[in-house]
Amino acid sequence: MPKKLVSQRQVKALEQIISQLQSEDTEKQFLRCIKAIDLFASILQNNYSVSELIRMCLKLYELPDAYLARILGSRSRSSEILSGKRTPSLADIKALKAHLGIPADLLISEPEEAGETLDFSGYPINEIVKRGWVPAELKKKPEAAIQYLCSEVNVSISDTQMACLRQLPRKNSKTDSLALQAWLLGVRLEAQKLKLVRNYNPKKVDASLLTDIVQELGRTSQGIKKVQRYLADLGIRFVMVPHFKGTHLDGAVLFGEDKNPIVALTGRYDRVDNFWFVLLHELAHLVLGHVKVGSNAIFDDMDIAPTEGHEAEADKLATDAAISPSDWKMFRAHRASHSSILDFSLDLDISPAIVAGRVRYETKNYRIFTSLIGQGEVKKQFPEVFG
Repeated sequence: MPKKLVSQRQVKALEQIISQLQSEDTEKQFLRCIKAIDLFASILQNNYSVSELIRMCLKLYELPDAYLARILGSRSRSSEILSGKRTPSLADIKALKAHLGIPADLLISEPEEAGETLDFSGYPINEIVKRGWVPAELKKKPEAAIQYLCSEVNVSISDTQMACLRQLPRKNSKTDSLALQAWLLGVRLEAQKLKLVRNYNPKKVDASLLTDIVQELGRTSQGIKKVQRYLADLGIRFVMVPHFKGTHLDGAVLFGEDKNPIVALTGRYDRVDNFWFVLLHELAHLVLGHVKVGSNAIFDDMDIAPTEGHEAEADKLATDAAISPSDWKMFRAHRASHSSILDFSLDLDISPAIVAGRVRYETKNYRIFTSLIGQGEVKKQFPEVFG
């Protein structure tokens, strides 16, 4: 008999699919919603395997088995998964989530079963040990190393898996999920070392905070070092955690176990303009309520340009907070030059890197004003992190 599939967190995932179908106001979607309710009622009453769940979802959307081979990129792997001979890999789970809307919760084993199918050798263990996150004696014991790191931050491997498998608008589709999991665990570990002055109060963190932090700390690159203390006064933990190869990551925002936010930046591009925009963007997610206590982390690869949704909203708030739309319109009425950027930034009392960076982004000309963007000035503010 197939092993029991449904747990409490998986029930929530089933509810998520039904809710998504209900949001579509068409007769076809309504009928699918009715079918989905019947289908999931059957799942809750019986012991279904992952392969049977996938078959039911294909049936729900009136898709042939061949569709699975197309989205997984392999006819043989598709056949083995549908026959129950193969467990979906992390890449398969991402594809099933993206194309069939099946939440990872329904496809990932329970915490006590996770170790049975997860290949721990895929984690960047050498780098994890090098960063001091786990004892050196665990270097050749990848499973024990990850279990140790999870216990240090009081999270399960499956919870971390699910947080990193979600396909977000600004999460690179080529992301190495295991490297991202390791990075997220490291973020939690580094964040819990920080003492907060007070607990987070969302009523005291609004759009004006973004402008204040740029104007108070953004005049020089040295102000970057003061961000951690500034945000700690507001109940927000700020950490710089270098990215791992394959994570394609600039920053993230999430809530810690104590219900206080964590903002993490990687310093991937080591530019002052990039630092301030990514920081404001992650804070904008907080201000706009995109991330809440109990929700998963938001990961951001700023090389991906959003056109709508939460990412576009956070971009706009971050952009407008750094330089007001009226001030920017006035500045852009004339052709930008080295001297005009310096004068304008002096008038606004902000770093010229912020102005130069925006001009470069809007013109898509990244060869101009390279001397003004603060290249190489971020990592040197955190020698304890970047060495």
